[in-house]
Amino acid sequence: MVQNRAGGYGFKISPLRQLERFLILGTFSGTYYATAYEMTKENVANALKVVNSHPREVAKLLEEVARNNRAYKWDPLLFTLAALFLSPDTEGRRLAEEVFPVVVRTGYHLLLFMRYYRYLRGRASLLRHVRRAIRRWFSSQDDERLAYQVLKYLRREGFAMWDVLRLAHPKPENPWRSEFYRFVSDYPRRRKRHIETGLLTRNPYVRAFLRLREGDMSPSDVARYIRDNAVVREFVPGRYLRYDEVWDALTDSMPYVALLRNLFNLHRRGILRTREMEIAERIRSGAERLKPNPLYPLLAYVSLSDEDGIPRSIINALEEAVIRSAASRTPLGLKLLFALDVSGSMNWYVSAYHTRLWQLGITLAWVMAQREPRMDFLAFDMYVDWETTERFSPSLTLSELLSIPVSSGGTDVSVPIEWALEKGREYDMIVIFTDEETWAGDEHPAQTLSRYRRKVKPDTRLVVIAASPTAYSVGDPKDPLTLQVVGFDPTVMDVLGTFYWLSALE
Repeated sequence: MVQNRAGGYGFKISPLRQLERFLILGTFSGTYYATAYEMTKENVANALKVVNSHPREVAKLLEEVARNNRAYKWDPLLFTLAALFLSPDTEGRRLAEEVFPVVVRTGYHLLLFMRYYRYLRGRASLLRHVRRAIRRWFSSQDDERLAYQVLKYLRREGFAMWDVLRLAHPKPENPWRSEFYRFVSDYPRRRKRHIETGLLTRNPYVRAFLRLREGDMSPSDVARYIRDNAVVREFVPGRYLRYDEVWDALTDSMPYVALLRNLFNLHRRGILRTREMEIAERIRSGAERLKPNPLYPLLAYVSLSDEDGIPRSIINALEEAVIRSAASRTPLGLKLLFALDVSGSMNWYVSAYHTRLWQLGITLAWVMAQREPRMDFLAFDMYVDWETTERFSPSLTLSELLSIPVSSGGTDVSVPIEWALEKGREYDMIVIFTDEETWAGDEHPAQTLSRYRRKVKPDTRLVVIAASPTAYSVGDPKDPLTLQVVGFDPTVMDVLGTFYWLSALE
């Protein structure tokens, strides 16, 4: 065991599991006990160490997190991918090429990858295997998607697409690409020059880019052009984004996640009120169809819940979107105890998520309670927070739950297990959502769990859901009936069921 930042003790988790926490949770806002810089420094050092020692496992982890959309922000994945490309192990560099198209999905991801690669290597010049991976990324896009990704993210993160073309030299597979690569490479110098060839402008995204960036149009003309051509916001120059009619037109073709992120802006401009039923239906259907990370609709909900004048249909649609994107389709059917840590450190405001850690936990509990009628809920710090326990109900709205006052005292993660022991309640699984900075109490949670299993139910599973990317856990990693889970994503509920039934077979 190792000492945690709060002065208590936890089980040291493996460097690979710490890397998983870093990839999914990030270190953008730090924690109650450590700044973002301290957390990032620790996790970056661990990531570089694991990349060098276990490149195959790192590549597999990158692919799993990216394919299942488990990360809310992509920065840690792209940083780790860049490190894998610089691994001294030949196998690691080969695996980095394989997972590159899985992790680098968009033009923005490509530029952010270049930023981290330059930082780690000390210069931007590309090694052969990196150049090959980028060339394949370009060649794997069809002409329309290529134009969309390159022009939408023409310049980001201190890099521009013309820099990438200059360094990677992707081979044009057809005459249009040859002209397009030439246009992008020369864009800083020929920005105002008329495009003479008709070949380039056969692509609708190139036409939209040139028309909006280099044309002289009124806001109403821009709005009409956006509607006629399904133009996205990044193609529109900033001088036009001051007008409500332009934003109203952009709403028609706004991608799902972009719509969620811009709901407050649309509310401020009065568009939510005038188009509420249409937007509410898009929120519901998008969650069902795309299964995004539940943090997207949750954070949109948080940003709107305290605002006056938000249409109730929008609030209801966001609540449904959280459930649809996070909940398992099949109930576990188990007797569960969901214990939420509401201690002072869990009251830490995570600016990257625009919410507090305990609010993420109570949302996850609320989602689970919609599907699990046999689930009990408990909030704790050094003691059981009875007020919160009595008030929790799946019938409450998210707004009511997120506004519940919590005590925010010290942290003793053994409290919910001790409570279940004293009550003699038999649970198939105890789920604890915590940042794992436990320090109070006379007994470690693992010891309390051992007593509970001896006296109440010997095969009770313990699941610890980590709320921060620490290097330790309150759950014993050697215990086959204890599972470490990280993140708030669409796989959590399915993971709990899989763990229960697989461990029952052993």
